[in-house]
Amino acid sequence: GMSVCASCGSGQVAGGAGLTLCSKCAAGYFSSAPGQSTCMACGIGTYASSTGLQGCRWCSPGTYSEVMGPSRCSSCNIGSFSSGAGLSTCSSCGAGTFAQGTGQMNCDTCSAGSFASGTGVTTCYACNAGTFAAGFGEVLDTYWATLMTQQHAFQFTKNLSVHKKWHQWTMAWH
Repeated sequence: GMSVCASCGSGQVAGGAGLTLCSKCAAGYFSSAPGQSTCMACGIGTYASSTGLQGCRWCSPGTYSEVMGPSRCSSCNIGSFSSGAGLSTCSSCGAGTFAQGTGQMNCDTCSAGSFASGTGVTTCYACNAGTFAAGFGEVLDTYWATLMTQQHAFQFTKNLSVHKKWHQWTMAWH
């Protein structure tokens, strides 16, 4: 017979007494050192995609994991993003930006002539007749646009845009 019992290797465990074989840790779990009796769950923001692993991997940008022990990370929903690795949630795109697809690492900026007034949006909308958005990532104040006549809304937006451009230009010279 045997004179000593052997330790299970990393990524494997012997969960009880009198066992003749080691068991691989399940996907989502790991064992980093030999001789362990239980596998540890991967933490939030990490995953283990296969069995018998010695450690977990970080969720890549564009994905997240908000639970312990996942075998894979989830893709960010449309209208949201995650720019870093190992995140537990995705962030909503800010006003003036959008994300059409899932698994985005950043949000795209609305082009000139379009706007996105809310957060977490999936598309930018073209400006209505009588209004415009001169810059990229423009956030139109829909309250003013609907409250005033189209002519006044146009003038308000124009003045706001000109003021913003003048401020950016003057700040560049300081």
